[in-house]
Amino acid sequence: MSLDQDSKLLEFIQAIRLTPENLRNSTRNSDHRKGLPQPSYEKKFDDSIKLVDLPSVNSIKVNEISLKEAILNRRSIRNFKDKPISKNDLSWLLYATQGIQSIHEKGTIWVTRNNDCRVTLRPVASGGSLHPFETYIHIRNCEDIEKGLYRYIASKHKLLPLDLSEDIEERITKACLANVGRRSQVLFIWTAVPYRTGWHYGELAYKAVYWDIGHVSQNLYLAAEGVDCGVCAIGYYDEDMLDEILDIDGKTEFVIFMSAVGKKPDKIIDP
Repeated sequence: MSLDQDSKLLEFIQAIRLTPENLRNSTRNSDHRKGLPQPSYEKKFDDSIKLVDLPSVNSIKVNEISLKEAILNRRSIRNFKDKPISKNDLSWLLYATQGIQSIHEKGTIWVTRNNDCRVTLRPVASGGSLHPFETYIHIRNCEDIEKGLYRYIASKHKLLPLDLSEDIEERITKACLANVGRRSQVLFIWTAVPYRTGWHYGELAYKAVYWDIGHVSQNLYLAAEGVDCGVCAIGYYDEDMLDEILDIDGKTEFVIFMSAVGKKPDKIIDP
């Protein structure tokens, strides 16, 4: 069906256009304006489960390269060296994409005064500093960390083990339709929790979350240059299967993007 024939798609596109009317109506009718409580900036987790420590941001070692060099070298890498990434590498990449630098309650900085909300400041941009993402990682080959599926707990800069079973590799490999994802040492899987943004911005949140994930993805590419890692963003996967693996409902939280990460090879094939 052509775009002009798909009335539902056109209706949605019109609803999220940044017109003065849509901007006014979206925020005016938001749950924030209705006085409903702001959602948490992070999903709850079972604090009886032992978290995996990561090197602190102050101790992370990163190659001294210029921003210009990182930008010029940025490419999607589809083949990786058969070598584990280090715990230092993983810590840096997680912090550079979703690490929490500071938490600000209502009325403490400009955005909290202007939007009357609580925010987290991170190394990536996000509409209203509301950061609607959770980071899951599938570790295949990382020094000193057991293989399996984890969630990044940004507030503590630690990993929460979710599934360390023997079949998790096979299940994620099946869901990861793109071959490059199967060859990586670590697979980043980002989910969106749109209500974190929608609470304040209403329907326009569905536009904002797709802007925001672009910032996260690009930060991963640039941060990887500092630890000799390659990245390949992936937009081709079985979302239903991944939602099931992550135990999320696909509505209030859903997989929005993925990236394969591994050590750069000596020779890059087909960049």
